Amino acid sequence: MDKEKYINSTKFIYDTLEPVLEKRAEYLKSLYYSISPRTSLGSTYLDIGAGTTSNGKVFGKSFKEVIILDLNNIELSLEDYKRGIKFIQGDARNLPFENNSMDLVTLISIIEHIPHPWVALGEAKKVTRSKGEIVIQVPSIFIPIDLHTGVLNPFWFPRSIRKFYTTLMGFPNYTNEVFSLPTKKDLVRWIEEYNIKLIGYRKVIYPTNFVPPILRPIYWILLKVGILNLIPLGHLYVFRKQ
Repeated sequence: MDKEKYINSTKFIYDTLEPVLEKRAEYLKSLYYSISPRTSLGSTYLDIGAGTTSNGKVFGKSFKEVIILDLNNIELSLEDYKRGIKFIQGDARNLPFENNSMDLVTLISIIEHIPHPWVALGEAKKVTRSKGEIVIQVPSIFIPIDLHTGVLNPFWFPRSIRKFYTTLMGFPNYTNEVFSLPTKKDLVRWIEEYNIKLIGYRKVIYPTNFVPPILRPIYWILLKVGILNLIPLGHLYVFRKQ
């Protein structure tokens, strides 16, 4: 990716957060434990859309086997190898695992980047064991500022002009990288069935230094005046398979 294309991409925004990504993962894990307070659900954990591997490292601490999956190739560090983390390159919509093989599956900040996310959730359901859980974190469609870019939320614009708007604001690749901002209703419709249910969800309200630098001034104001208690950055959902 050339420099200009990189700067005008959502990846550039996330790369600026690398120093705090593990702290963000610890925060999300604490939200998860407030819903399902067990320190381990078994032996095998899968993180879908691993990115920098931060979520996999943090959520996988109590598991014997930690598998991280991403569409792009990820080079694990020596520390990752020593901890037994295994990387598999693959598509969330076609998981290369046996059915009923995972005790915990996480999809952190990834659902909105997957075309046809309901297909990915169907795959996550299949590979999750009975009594296992699926943790999903997504940004809110109701927050006025888009977390990927720092501009007015493009999903507030009709689809017909969204590409024009994001290009005008300096993010021409946005519509090729962010496909949806699903609501609770969407997720429940896509994933719930007779043997898998939503057991709880929590608001995601990060400390100011956990958000992209471009967002921090306005984020600080929203935090101080209490707007984020009414309209949080996003939510973390936990589903359990019976």
